Parts: sequence; C-alpha cells; structure tokens
Amino acid sequence: MYLDKINHQWLTHLKTNGFQELITITNTTKLNVNARLFMLELKLNAKRYHLYHCLDKDIYELRQLDEAYTLISAEEAFGLSLERSKDFWDTVHSFMLQHYDGIQTSVDCRQGLEQAKLAIQKVRL
Repeated sequence: MYLDKINHQWLTHLKTNGFQELITITNTTKLNVNARLFMLELKLNAKRYHLYHCLDKDIYELRQLDEAYTLISAEEAFGLSLERSKDFWDTVHSFMLQHYDGIQTSVDCRQGLEQAKLAIQKVRL
C-alpha cells in the first residue's frame, strides 16, 4: 500500500518536472544517523539502483544493485544528459523533502554507514 501510494505521487512528480522515464520506487529506508539520510531503491527496465542522499547536503550516491554494488551515474543508469541528471537530483530532493518523514523503515548505522549499505545490498539482492 505504501509503495503504491508513494509511486503514484513519485511518478506524478517526475512528470511535473519533465521526466517521461518510468523510474519506479521499489523500496525506501532511512539510514539511522544524525542527518536526514535515506536510500531509495529505484527501478528502470528491470534494473534496480540504490540512491543514497542526505537532505541536508548536496551529495548523491547511486549504486547499481548487483554483486559488485557498482557506483553509477544517473546519465548511465537512466540515460539522462548531464544537465538532465542535475534536474533529476533536484527532483529527487524536492520530492523527498515532502516524503522523508513518511519513510516507514530504517537501518541501524551504529556499525558505520558503509556496513549499513552492505547490509542493504545483501538483503535487497
């Protein structure tokens, strides 16, 4: 139910911001640290990606959900130009400013952020 609702709002937000790509959200989680940090699992054409972003910083990390957990650019993952990838990050940011508090799951980061990311990768593969 939660994913259906957030995806409907997400796809509307994407279209409002000029994106026609059908990039869906398949998972969300807060990363339990001192910042408003989250992971969005995004899916496009049967490939899944984990987007890590802190709402308080202009830092985005995108990883392809595979055994290597490869760092990947939005240009490569979603077929966007460099300029459109910046617009995409802005779109993600503005959407999550509205929806961050609604994320229902969180991951404990007491063992460090990198350990938390590896745990997420393992569970979601």
